[in-house]
Amino acid sequence: MNGPVRVLVIALGALMALASGCGGGDMTTDRVAGLSPGEILRQSAAAAAGLTAFRVAVDGRLAAEVVPGSLPKLAEQALIDPVTFSGQGPVNGDGASFDLDATISGLPPLPINLTKVADELFIGVLATDYKVDLPKAQVASVVPGRLASGLLAWATAPREVGRETVNDVATVHLAATIDTTRALADLAPLIRSIQGSSLTAAAQKQLAAALATKTVDLWIGIDDLLPRRILAKLDYTGGVSAIRALKSANLNLDVNLRQLGEAVPITAPATTEVLDLARLQALANG
Repeated sequence: MNGPVRVLVIALGALMALASGCGGGDMTTDRVAGLSPGEILRQSAAAAAGLTAFRVAVDGRLAAEVVPGSLPKLAEQALIDPVTFSGQGPVNGDGASFDLDATISGLPPLPINLTKVADELFIGVLATDYKVDLPKAQVASVVPGRLASGLLAWATAPREVGRETVNDVATVHLAATIDTTRALADLAPLIRSIQGSSLTAAAQKQLAAALATKTVDLWIGIDDLLPRRILAKLDYTGGVSAIRALKSANLNLDVNLRQLGEAVPITAPATTEVLDLARLQALANG
């Protein structure tokens, strides 16, 4: 081998060694290698608890069968066909704020904007912003920055499905069951506000038994253990005495998280308009 060829071979060998050794600086650290699914979930929940800012995209589908005459007329009409909803926007957990652009089918097809800043909630429709008339304590109790860690806390008995790329991030895919006790504890304030009372212990047991499907899939970043996607599915088969109006229901909720840790300032819309929920409910009752 002559001199120039030998130099070329050595140079190529050195470049290949550098490329395989450092990956051009883009190699991802695999922090989940050797961990059990349960330990991956535990460490991800701990990492997500410190996540205060991100961008979220939510897609959902709700199909429900209700007892005729048991709900306000507008609600019954909206549930004749499956309702799909989607929203996306920044979340700032430190400020307990979010700013979501959303659309809902099954209702008048209008794009809406939801903004929460501290203890105030606003809805924007047709270029007009309204402050929603709700108790400040009730609004302040909603902390959107807890979305990821809250959904992770619902997961139990996880198993590893495989490795997948989500939003250009290397992840490990876990499949788990939803712990109904934890989920109902988190949803208790919402249930109480909707029906005016909490579910009894007996009703909670009935509800757990009536959930034919209660699964959650999680895609966890292998380098930072932060969730990138959470997909929850619930199938309700009815038979709960406390919620007789609902004969059956199916809910799919798909949450994608991006720009983790990137805080975006969120300000309240400048408006003097107020949305009177009592009046709105009276109109819905027809």
